[in-house]
Amino acid sequence: MGHVNLHARAGGTNGVYCGLLYVCVRNRKQVSYNAHFVIDSATPPHSTIRTSADLTSMTATLNSTYDQQSNIVFSCGSYDSPTLNADYGSSIQMGGAQSELAAFPPLCSGSPDAFFVWELELWNDWFYADVSGLNLGGMIWIDDDRSPTDDTLSHEMGHYLGLTPPIDADYGGLFERANELMNKWTPPNGYKILHSQVDIMNP
Repeated sequence: MGHVNLHARAGGTNGVYCGLLYVCVRNRKQVSYNAHFVIDSATPPHSTIRTSADLTSMTATLNSTYDQQSNIVFSCGSYDSPTLNADYGSSIQMGGAQSELAAFPPLCSGSPDAFFVWELELWNDWFYADVSGLNLGGMIWIDDDRSPTDDTLSHEMGHYLGLTPPIDADYGGLFERANELMNKWTPPNGYKILHSQVDIMNP
């Protein structure tokens, strides 16, 4: 790990000063995640459309996003297809009086654990709203519905690594700074990680 300032001059070391490039190199951080492709006990069962065949693409997207920007490298440590012991209906609900969070900790094999489900809803103090991903206590949920799964996993992994959900003022409006990974208003088609965020994830 280290820092260096690169000064650019036209034509040589005594040339006209052109600019400064600040370079920060981090120690390599390795993160192994566990993937769970969830099924319930309904007849017929509800299940994610994702399979272990998607892991290569998911891991490649994580690394293309994080490796060069933060020197964090991901691998998949294990995967399985756990069966929930009830009919969970058309969606998995988190928060509120009907929260189904308790079904998942017994399925964990060591955080971060990524659960791929058919549909995901989060209580927002008024109703259960559709969300594409969620991170709680070392567990990540990704649904099949809205955003590309690979990008959603990258976004939620940022939360797992310590990045809190940004408030509206951080992004100046609904669709500005949409190229940033943690921009919640265009979830999550961005890729850019800020230096301040790297300081948190890989200090």
